[in-house]
Amino acid sequence: MARPRKFDECVALREATALFRENGYEGTSLADLTRRMGMGKASLYATFGDKQQLFLLVLAHYQEAMRETMEQLLAKPGSAREALQGYFDYIVGDSGATCMEGDPGCLCVNTAVELAPHDPLIAARSRAFNETGERLLRETLERGKASGEFRGDLDTRRIAAFLMTQIYGLSVLRRTGPEPGRLTDVVRTALSLLD
Repeated sequence: MARPRKFDECVALREATALFRENGYEGTSLADLTRRMGMGKASLYATFGDKQQLFLLVLAHYQEAMRETMEQLLAKPGSAREALQGYFDYIVGDSGATCMEGDPGCLCVNTAVELAPHDPLIAARSRAFNETGERLLRETLERGKASGEFRGDLDTRRIAAFLMTQIYGLSVLRRTGPEPGRLTDVVRTALSLLD
């Protein structure tokens, strides 16, 4: 008869996510994971597989949570401009006024930078996540264009790709602890292309 688990899988995954965000994939050891997740190696392997399988699970959960958040913020009824502004406010945190000390950044962005150049599976997952983000942005831009909030000649495909690139850049810039207002200025400039 199998022994009952002495850990909570959701808590263990949350701790693994935090660790991978803080240290990246390569910077996180198996010992770091077992210590942070509160479980032994045998339990980790039996529950999540090896480090790579655990990372892929963490990344999938994180990407899904980010997609849901993006979809929820961009699909708010009313003004497309306000929905975009609200999403960018979420990205920069506190409307860009301050940066959290030790901010580990976005796992999706960190992973794309660290692993995608040499890992085809990660590259494919990063591209798929990016394409989903661009689609959600494009839908919001189309809504704003249809309502007359944005220019009628707006190329929503190109602007959505540009805004997605800005989101990635803001995540990286946020980790550097920019001076107050810097991130908000970047967002203001990016969104000015819609006028």
